[in-house]
Amino acid sequence: MNAARWCALGALAGAVSFLAGGPRLLTELGHVQNRWEGRPADPIVCSFRARTGVPCLGCGGTHALGSMARGRVLEALQQNPLGAWAGLVLWGLAFVAMSVLLTGRWPAWKPLTVTLITSTTVVFLVTLVLWWHRLPADLASS
Repeated sequence: MNAARWCALGALAGAVSFLAGGPRLLTELGHVQNRWEGRPADPIVCSFRARTGVPCLGCGGTHALGSMARGRVLEALQQNPLGAWAGLVLWGLAFVAMSVLLTGRWPAWKPLTVTLITSTTVVFLVTLVLWWHRLPADLASS
């Protein structure tokens, strides 16, 4: 097996593992953080939301990732655009890795892979600006 296939196998294993177990792992890490900070393990509460009453940029991200892992795109977008994007990127990388495993050729998939990874910054910034504009005036100015 050539180097491209080995890399693809690792990428596929990582993407599929995170799609399958990532939401559960993130939820468990939230429980651990709550216990560490002396709060009850459930429910997991966003510290920004607890202080302001307004969801943060990441609120709902774990649920959105879980929805994307099950192919529920619209549901994921409603829950959190960043979580939905993370799921889309993982599905895209899994697709690219599977294709490289089957063909043994990487160069044809470089543009898609680079686009998925680099566009994450743009998606984050757009989501950040939209979130900022939806904040109540007293929060956005402080």
